[in-house]
Order: sequence, then C-alpha cells, then structure tokens
Amino acid sequence: MSNQLQEWEVFNKWVNEHPKIKLAVQLPHLNRLNARFRLANSEVEVKGYRPDTGKGYSALLKIGLVWAAFEFFLKMFKLKQRDAGDLIEESEAFDIQKNIRTLDADDKFYFFIKSNVNSTHKEELTNYLNNDPCNIVYLASAIRHAFVHGKLTPNVDGANPDAVSKICNMLSSTLLKMIDDRFSKFVFNLPGLK
Repeated sequence: MSNQLQEWEVFNKWVNEHPKIKLAVQLPHLNRLNARFRLANSEVEVKGYRPDTGKGYSALLKIGLVWAAFEFFLKMFKLKQRDAGDLIEESEAFDIQKNIRTLDADDKFYFFIKSNVNSTHKEELTNYLNNDPCNIVYLASAIRHAFVHGKLTPNVDGANPDAVSKICNMLSSTLLKMIDDRFSKFVFNLPGLK
C-alpha cells in the first residue's frame, strides 16, 4: 500500500523471520502507528463549500489526522514535542518557515492562532512571528489545537483559504516524513538487518 510507512513490508518480513526477538517498542504499537500513518497519509476531501474553502477545511482536517499519528509516534518512541524539531534538518525547517511567511505574508493566520493556544505554543509562535528560529512542530500542533477547539477556519480574520491549505499540507507532509524517516531508522537498526 502506497500510503503506509515506507519500510513497513521490510519490518513485517523481519518480524515473521524473528518471532522470538523482543523489540524495544511493542508490536501492537507499531501496528497502530502504521494504521494512523496510513489514515493521515490518505486524501481528505470536504465537499459542499466553495472550492478554496473546501480545500482549506480538507487541509485543516488532514493536519488533525497527521497530528494524531505524530503524537502517537512521539509517545511510542519516547520523544518530547519540544525535542521533535531536531528530527528535521535546520535548513529544511528554515525553508518551511520561509515558505509559510510567503504564503501568509500579512501573518493573519498565525496571529489568530497565537491568540488561541497555550503558553508553550505562544512562545514558539512569537519566535516565528518575530522571524526568529522556532520548532516547526509547534506550527503544526498550534493549527491542530486552534482548529479542533473550534475557532479556526480556513478564512479566519481574512486569511487566504488557499494559503491556509498550502501551509497545512506542507506541515502535514513534513510531519509524515519525520515519522517515516524515524521508522526507517528503527527498521534498519533491527538485529540481523543491515
């Protein structure tokens, strides 16, 4: 299946060949991670709205699904959100922030979000809005928080729904890549698999 973890089949083959080896991460958790990853990596399409608004809502829903997978991934691999920014190259994180700034040039989207999140998110969003380095994982989780708790829409405070869609999709792709890359490292560090 094309939307599953890239090395999932290699991992399954290894599990079948090494049934007695205990893993650092429980097999049911790995199965759940793959299931959440597959769901988050699926197409989401909202209908019944203007095309740009529908794309915006679809992207907001997708980032919620991606965050559910990412949050489980963090827990499973015993990682903290504050440290998850280290899973991406600094130059790539910089490019993502630059692209978001281009898409949301007037900062309407993230200014609104900043007023609807907790203090940790506010600190990272302040860094972002001040053009300072920030942990991009918080740029994604802040969107998810503001959307799930009912205040964020694709056109909030005059934000461009097409830009919101692109921002959410960019962050969703980045988080999914972070999960997939870390899982691949996990697989290729299994005993007898080099």
